[in-house]
Amino acid sequence: MKKQQAITSVYVLAIFILIGLTILFYDGHYSTVTKRVMFIATWVIITSLIFVVLLLYNHNRELKENNKKLYESVNRSMELRERNIRVRRDFEDQIRRLEAELAELRSNNGQTAEQSDRPKYEGSSLDENTRSDLAVKIITVLDSTDEIFSSEFSLKRLSELVGSNNRYVSQTINESLNMNFTSVLNTYRIKEACRRMNDTDKYGRQTIEAIAEGVGFKSRTSFVTAFKRVTGVTPSEFHKQALSR
Repeated sequence: MKKQQAITSVYVLAIFILIGLTILFYDGHYSTVTKRVMFIATWVIITSLIFVVLLLYNHNRELKENNKKLYESVNRSMELRERNIRVRRDFEDQIRRLEAELAELRSNNGQTAEQSDRPKYEGSSLDENTRSDLAVKIITVLDSTDEIFSSEFSLKRLSELVGSNNRYVSQTINESLNMNFTSVLNTYRIKEACRRMNDTDKYGRQTIEAIAEGVGFKSRTSFVTAFKRVTGVTPSEFHKQALSR
């Protein structure tokens, strides 16, 4: 930053000197020394301009490299998420069986499940086993239905799809996923937007606005905000990287 300020100062000073000397030339007040000073001032301006151009070039190159790294990081994250989904589905049946066996053991021993300390839902009758089953259903719906990419998709509709009520679904999302409904929904929508941007054969001609609308966002502003929060880059930068592959 200091180097840029110094170059700018020298550049401005050289311009003023050149202007002053040019005025002297037009007024007829010039000499051999004046010619030399003008020559030097001109080269200072040219040299300073070259330095400024080089600085801007280096800055833009670093910015492109950083955006490319973020783009690759997002894609790796998406691939890891897909692998995690497959692994989770493989273990879902085992989890249900173990929970059933645990409930049977508690019943045989005359024990009752301890209630979790949930100040926000202190009066809720949702027990831990039901909440665990409901969490699996919620994730399954979010992973498998395209309804979540409709702008009209709501907590009420999700509750209908998992066969529960709004309060239980909201409580399960908050306690099991540590997010609220909007954050979870936006995360899934942004992941789908990234997938579509990478599928240039099918979606390469679509604009950012069209992709945002296609995954359920009603405005470009809300889409850009959510996209930057989830991926770390703007949708324009991500889209540019996808098209340049």
